[in-house]
Amino acid sequence: MEIRPKPLPSLRLDQLGASRGTDDQVKRTRQGMSGGAAQALAQLDLTKVRPSQLDPLAVQLMEEGKLTEEVASELILFRNSGARNLADDRPFNLIEAAERAARVVGSMSPMHSAAKYRSAYDGALYGAKGMLTLIKALRTGNAVDVRA
Repeated sequence: MEIRPKPLPSLRLDQLGASRGTDDQVKRTRQGMSGGAAQALAQLDLTKVRPSQLDPLAVQLMEEGKLTEEVASELILFRNSGARNLADDRPFNLIEAAERAARVVGSMSPMHSAAKYRSAYDGALYGAKGMLTLIKALRTGNAVDVRA
């Protein structure tokens, strides 16, 4: 009788972004992700992404369990630093925007009303970094679905 090891649980993108990004972690993140979401993600350039590209993908990734609702919500709110409203669709660097937001909120006094959102912005930063790691793996073919 052959004993097969249990597959490790799937990872979310924010968990991948907070990790070392090993091949196994990348494959576990890709596990269970639809082909459409993986293809859309692989086509993104996070250094000049438009909200109209990012927002529906963040919702899809949340629906597939690859982002928490909190992380997806934060990613949807990011805009170009000169944006005056949420309708602004100018491209922006997602990693820089997430780092800037996490740094600003992280530097606030714990007494400041916005300080309670620190974990949300940290999660968004990890989510963006996880997206970047998975994009690189998808483009090089190193993110094979472990269920296949």
